Amino acid sequence: MLTVKLAEAIVAETMKRVQWNINMMDPTGKIIASGDSMRVGQQHPGAIKAVRTGKPVYISADEAISMPEAEAGINWPITYGGEVVGVIGITGTPAHIEPVSQLLVMTAEMMIQQAQTVVQEEWRQTITDLLLRELMHETPRMEWIRQHAQSLQFPLTPPFQIALLQTKLNAPSAELPSHDYVLRLLADGRSSRPHILLAKLQPERYLLVFSGVTELSIRDYVEHLVKRASEYSPSVGISSPVRQVKDIRTALTEAELALDIAHPGSLFLPGKEASEADSSEAIAVKQRQQERTAGGAITFYEEIEGQALMQLIPSVHRERLRERLSPHWTPRLQETLEAYFACNLNMAQAAQLLGIHRNTMIYRLQQCRDRTGYNPEVFHDALLLQCMIWMEKRKQ
Repeated sequence: MLTVKLAEAIVAETMKRVQWNINMMDPTGKIIASGDSMRVGQQHPGAIKAVRTGKPVYISADEAISMPEAEAGINWPITYGGEVVGVIGITGTPAHIEPVSQLLVMTAEMMIQQAQTVVQEEWRQTITDLLLRELMHETPRMEWIRQHAQSLQFPLTPPFQIALLQTKLNAPSAELPSHDYVLRLLADGRSSRPHILLAKLQPERYLLVFSGVTELSIRDYVEHLVKRASEYSPSVGISSPVRQVKDIRTALTEAELALDIAHPGSLFLPGKEASEADSSEAIAVKQRQQERTAGGAITFYEEIEGQALMQLIPSVHRERLRERLSPHWTPRLQETLEAYFACNLNMAQAAQLLGIHRNTMIYRLQQCRDRTGYNPEVFHDALLLQCMIWMEKRKQ
């Protein structure tokens, strides 16, 4: 626990605050770090006694004469978890150094505590990474998963859900902390949330696995993270719930599709401020569109399931539809159809949304039917036209 490297760090840090020499001894009483390098490796009788009694050992100048390996000072036992893990020795007249000696002991114990916390977090993250890798395997080893989940106190309780968080810098990196800050934000308070596994997949992409948590709770939790990491413009894709551990791999695919399809991306509709003449339905449509395309938005797989299924269709079949429609496809046609479909095939609302006359909307839809051969007022044709919109937006 008290390594030579950590002991050297404690000596360096404490000697910045005092004028006396500092020694760090291991539980056997051997000096492993010191401001006086000549003393490293020596056995310190005061440290041996401090370890044995668990109490500070004071050595006066007169007593030091009979102890060739010691000098006047105080040797304080350092404890962690109720056990003595080492000794810190402050060289000097005990009466002079006693007022600051307890502060130095506290500093040393805090540094050991912090170092141990880092070790524990590294261990936890290593086990987490191994567990997640196994969860994503095509044929996961269930007994292995159960053992390692138990060591992390991660309950394998359905439903399971996955969130992928993508970040990017909005300002020069010099003005912002490193992306490890995002990882710390995600991990903040994780000890009180054992139902979450967290890993960093790529420099700017983070994976969260939820167990036994409602979708509403997940949304609240992720919204809180998005607000706290707002300077990184985070966007999140969240899978649909799955009931079996073996299906967590599928949930990851859904989260990836939700993230990659919805962010970045924007509707093809022109930016137009709502006017007093707009109906409440048209305003509501605009608000829904803005929510879906706003920076840092959270997208559930169910919201883009149609587009996701399109991506899973072999490209050769998608391209055949594109080849038929591309010669007749224009930005205005896409703008018209997006508004029409966003308003659930309500022609009047779509016209208001676009700021055009209803007759103009009728004319545009008739042009679409005449030029492409697909009637947007017929469900089958509308579905294929919607697929074309998704392909065009994906290409853009």
